[in-house]
Amino acid sequence: MAVGSRSNCGRKTEGRVRNSYAHEKKRPNMIYTVTLNPALDRTVFVEDFSIGQVNRAKEDRDDAGGKGINVSKTLSALGCESLALALLGGSTGSRIEKQLEELHVDCWPFYIPAETRTNTKIVDETLQKNTDINVVGPRVDQATIDNMLKMLLRIVEVGDLVILSGSLPVGASADTYKTWISALTEKGVTSYLDADGEAFEFGIEAKPYLVKPNTRELSQYVGRALSKTDEIIEAAQELLKKGVQYVIVSRGSHGALFITAEKIWKAKALSVPVGSTVGAGDAIIAGLALAHEGKVSDEEALKLSVATASGSVMQPGTQPPSKERVDSLIDQVEIEELK
Repeated sequence: MAVGSRSNCGRKTEGRVRNSYAHEKKRPNMIYTVTLNPALDRTVFVEDFSIGQVNRAKEDRDDAGGKGINVSKTLSALGCESLALALLGGSTGSRIEKQLEELHVDCWPFYIPAETRTNTKIVDETLQKNTDINVVGPRVDQATIDNMLKMLLRIVEVGDLVILSGSLPVGASADTYKTWISALTEKGVTSYLDADGEAFEFGIEAKPYLVKPNTRELSQYVGRALSKTDEIIEAAQELLKKGVQYVIVSRGSHGALFITAEKIWKAKALSVPVGSTVGAGDAIIAGLALAHEGKVSDEEALKLSVATASGSVMQPGTQPPSKERVDSLIDQVEIEELK
């Protein structure tokens, strides 16, 4: 099942004229990603990183980041169009916008007066360890976020997919994702949610179609430590009882679990050389979005998402994997049906 075999994956967007979509009588389903707290991800590569010492970087790179932006970058690399909505500010926001243009990712920027944050990723190539230093980011007025939703609701149509990913900015209401999901559901739009903490808890109340917590995030939600597969499945089923249709639990080196009311699949992680683990979870979401648009089976969807995540891990910084790399990894993904 090659990624390139998909034919109905959104549509080519033309420039930045968004409202024209609202006047089209027919169009293929669109994929939208929403990043309310984006970042420029600065990755620094060192050997034998030492705390409290002077460390000499071998290499460094800057990548447009934020979970939703990472999803759109991956979709673009795999030949699928999406529209990335993002709150951007200052020179850093301008750099992110320019990078996305160079990557052929169509971006709908909503400008804010404050500077977009910069996060630092330290990759120790000797110990094969990644250290993330993420800052909070700028304060954003709730009215700006509400306007963003209002503008999106003008152009989405029944059958579209909106992916809500990442942390909320300072100033945003904790129930922001709940509000967005409820409004989108009323329009007949499918919502994916990838968040944690209160944003995740409130978001679940609106019954998103799919959620993708990692083991730590799911443990936080249910209020108990989860380590064994049976424990994780039981916790995921609590989300299904609240109206979620699909739960994907990413488990790092232990692979992923794909859980619905009817099926439970377990996927083993592939053994691949690690460039950076940042963005692997976002790559899972991108793979699932591709599978959703391609109307493939649950098993094929899980294989594609794990192959996409594995390809992402092999990349330095938050660069997306190529379509050719993902295609080469799909058949290596081992799936076990647990139910």
